[in-house]
Amino acid sequence: IIVGCENNDLLNGEFYKLVRYFFKKTNGQIIFCPVTKDAQNQNQAWNVEQITNDVKNTKIKAKSTTSFIQAFEHAKKVVDEEQGLIVITGSRAVISEYWHTTNSKK
Repeated sequence: IIVGCENNDLLNGEFYKLVRYFFKKTNGQIIFCPVTKDAQNQNQAWNVEQITNDVKNTKIKAKSTTSFIQAFEHAKKVVDEEQGLIVITGSRAVISEYWHTTNSKK
């Protein structure tokens, strides 16, 4: 799962519990990345390292990257092309970055 946001809304215990429950049932890892500022969301910068460390403390495989492109490339390397799945979630901006990176049309 690649998670990209612009603010610290996910820095909370409830999110950590949900992620931990998901990864108890599903094999995989979570990758956090910052994304470019969304025009509608101009809050403080997202602390990717803090959330990665918090999630790792709950015994979940987690990684932080400096950009969406780096996160996507890492995910493509570690996910089985035939049986795996890459999930991209977070803000609308991370989806826009995916479309831009892959030259996809909406």
